[in-house]
Amino acid sequence: MIYQIFLRTFTPEGTLAAAEKLLGHIKSLGCDYIYLSPTFVHDQDDDPKYLSARQKVCGLGNPSNPYRMKDFYHTDPEYGTDEDLRRFVESAHALGMKVMFDLVYFHCGPKAVFLDEHPDFIVRGEDGDVLLGEWAFPMLDYDNPELREYMWQNMEYLVREFDADGFRCDVGDRVPIDFWIEGRRRVKAIKSDFIMLIEGLYEPRWREAFDLIYEFWLSKSMKDVISGNQPAAHIAERRKEYEDNYIYGGTTLLNWENHDYANDAYDKRPDAVYPPAAVETMLLLIFTLRGEPFLYAGNEIADSRRHSIWGNRFHSANLIIDWQNALTAEGAERLKLVRTLSALRHERPELSSEAGIEFVDSGDEGCLAFIRESDAGALAVIVNLRDRTALTETSITIGKMKPVLMRGAALSRSDNGNICAELKPYGFAIVKIK
Repeated sequence: MIYQIFLRTFTPEGTLAAAEKLLGHIKSLGCDYIYLSPTFVHDQDDDPKYLSARQKVCGLGNPSNPYRMKDFYHTDPEYGTDEDLRRFVESAHALGMKVMFDLVYFHCGPKAVFLDEHPDFIVRGEDGDVLLGEWAFPMLDYDNPELREYMWQNMEYLVREFDADGFRCDVGDRVPIDFWIEGRRRVKAIKSDFIMLIEGLYEPRWREAFDLIYEFWLSKSMKDVISGNQPAAHIAERRKEYEDNYIYGGTTLLNWENHDYANDAYDKRPDAVYPPAAVETMLLLIFTLRGEPFLYAGNEIADSRRHSIWGNRFHSANLIIDWQNALTAEGAERLKLVRTLSALRHERPELSSEAGIEFVDSGDEGCLAFIRESDAGALAVIVNLRDRTALTETSITIGKMKPVLMRGAALSRSDNGNICAELKPYGFAIVKIK
């Protein structure tokens, strides 16, 4: 299980020291990896030419973007010090969790610390003008061997100096694959169990550099089904398409939200739009489909407050997780379910990313049914993603079944030996069948 911390929205202080105090809570969820969004020095240049469209639209007037780097080697004072980052990682390690840093290597800020000495580290036109990438930031020039060496040394530095356990590589598919392959070789020479996560779409050779890839379509597919815009089989179709065309033997990150989604949603985050039970069906799926479950901080307490990449204690300090929600019935129920599913995920080999998955006919267009199977046995998962009771006869044939986890579900066996289910709105059942 991977848990994302975006420091600006995680605590009122927005610092590493404040986040460190909540590591015990994160551990209690069953977290294995903390994905820490960029902590390195941001470029403060407020020239509109170098501000992304999203940054201008947000209206907060904050030029400081965590994904526009000024210095890749040091901690931004907004979050604390280099020593605070070391202590955060040490404390996470002491609790048995690993920490994944966020690398933003496609572009940099217009005032990046290396530009005076190395103006050729960024892409320029024939007239020498800086060429800007999609988000209006200068693009790093990977045709320059010195730039490559500078960034490789940065990767090594972050492992040696801060004991990082993995890298999440922002828009990693915009950076040449051979750069990442060499970078992976270098960091694994320091720490053999180091992992690499790419934000981007795979080609077969990306497997030489990365262990994990984002699953971009699952979140939208689940929301489309819950909203009634697609049948539940749509999730199975998109998952198969993704596995056939983009994963190439790797594994995916499964989530319904991250910092980008929360930022773009404004006041329409899933926990603000859908009933709590509907969001919990998405939670169930990210822990039972094939892939690695990923939570954005606050998902575990049904946080629905608006977030912003540019909101911090200096600009709209109220755009943070509403931790008081953990004390509500809704928040407490969500927290309990996260811990239960996380425990199942760790205890049941049938739910590992290596276990097989077979989607089957659920008997109802609003329900999704599939089997997860490993050498240890097989589990059937049946989920109702609609706001009405479903009476189904699945195509799952069994001799006997043993419920593992159920909510709003009653199961029986048809004359044909298939699992029949009565699922209340957003009900689900996980059943051992072998």
